[in-house]
Amino acid sequence: MRTFHPTKVRFITQTLFTQLSLNCTPLAASIIGHELYSKVERAALQLYKEAADFALTRGLILADTKFEFGLVPTADGSGEELILVDELLT
Repeated sequence: MRTFHPTKVRFITQTLFTQLSLNCTPLAASIIGHELYSKVERAALQLYKEAADFALTRGLILADTKFEFGLVPTADGSGEELILVDELLT
């Protein structure tokens, strides 16, 4: 597991999450770019599906949650990678 100093993580801001929750895909994608938006969308949907499926095995319904993502430098320094930052399933 790699750890990062907070100044090395570029957070995807609450503005994006507000836009996503309002289902304003074009606006959210214009804020962070369509490629990154697609990565966040796929990651969030996969995380939610897996968590909701697990909850059902325990007789629970996962009705609402949020995920916070950030970008960190890749190990080789050639770019950035998407990471799950905080507040998982709260």
